[in-house]
Amino acid sequence: MLRLENSTVSGNTNGEPYSSTAAIENGGRYDGPTASARLVNVTIAGNPVYGLTNRGRISISNSIIAGNGLVADPENGVDQRDQNCLNEGSGTQFVQSGLLRGADSGNCATTLLVLNADTFVTVLQPLALNGWQSPTFALKPGSIAIDAAVGSCPSTDQRRVTRPRDGNGDHIAACDLGAYER
Repeated sequence: MLRLENSTVSGNTNGEPYSSTAAIENGGRYDGPTASARLVNVTIAGNPVYGLTNRGRISISNSIIAGNGLVADPENGVDQRDQNCLNEGSGTQFVQSGLLRGADSGNCATTLLVLNADTFVTVLQPLALNGWQSPTFALKPGSIAIDAAVGSCPSTDQRRVTRPRDGNGDHIAACDLGAYER
């Protein structure tokens, strides 16, 4: 059982842009639905491969999987490929609560949807240290991920900043989606 909490996953690749690998793979191609994972307040963004491929059982809460896939490079014959979340194989189980996903051809249910191309325009700042020793994607002002968590969340974010906080100025403290609390 993998449990990933308050973590940012970015910049992962296997060097083969058209393979079906992902930044996070839950289960192998031939394992069947035996792998199990839980992602809590995780941000998976900026990976030139799928953000998540699930071949087992996975539960995701208050997380962001957006801005993943190939960027168009017409000079080298590469088309834009939005690749955020894919359930693959028979017997997979996918449960989510409070997931912000980039639009793609994948088949993962979601709570909120953003155009993949808008991920770094309206939702996430560039990857940076943001006052901590491991990089995070800060949330842009007005991001739909601010104060959008469903249910409970960890007491701190990836940077050890206290959760929840009032990130949108409505005087109600609510947790943000992803590894960064605004």
